[in-house]
Amino acid sequence: MRESFDEAEAEYGEKPGFPATVMAAGIIWIVLGTILVLALLIGLVGVVIVTQGRQEKGEVVFGGLCTGLFIGLIGGAFIFVGIQSVLGSARDTLGNGIGSIIFGVLNGGAGMGQILTREYFQSAISFLCGVGLLTAGVLALVGREQYKAWRRAQRPRRRRKVRRRSSEVD
Repeated sequence: MRESFDEAEAEYGEKPGFPATVMAAGIIWIVLGTILVLALLIGLVGVVIVTQGRQEKGEVVFGGLCTGLFIGLIGGAFIFVGIQSVLGSARDTLGNGIGSIIFGVLNGGAGMGQILTREYFQSAISFLCGVGLLTAGVLALVGREQYKAWRRAQRPRRRRKVRRRSSEVD
């Protein structure tokens, strides 16, 4: 069995480096989150264009707005966790990694389902985003122990307070 990262680093007395897997996961989350936010903006412009001159504007706008805002919120969340991961300010990568895997499976599954409706372009995008999220989640989980060790090494060491004796103060 492989020894833990902390034990291996302790032998050499070196501080652990920032894990490349977590950095890669963070970059993937930022890129995919940005794509989702851009998709929101493009979708909103599309809704406005499609509804020009139509009687049922309200339903189309409401449906497009709700869907777009949901996608935009998810995109914003991925940008947020990506930035936290890249900067090293996330407490842990466990929740982000598991969430990414769940969204990746859902997105990839939706992409596979869209093949049946012959929406090949949307299917390919959903499937590729799903694969990206799945990859980022696995990378985050793989680098979790090294990331936790890196975070521990970044903390300032606490100094013991030395109690002064009353005779030393005088």
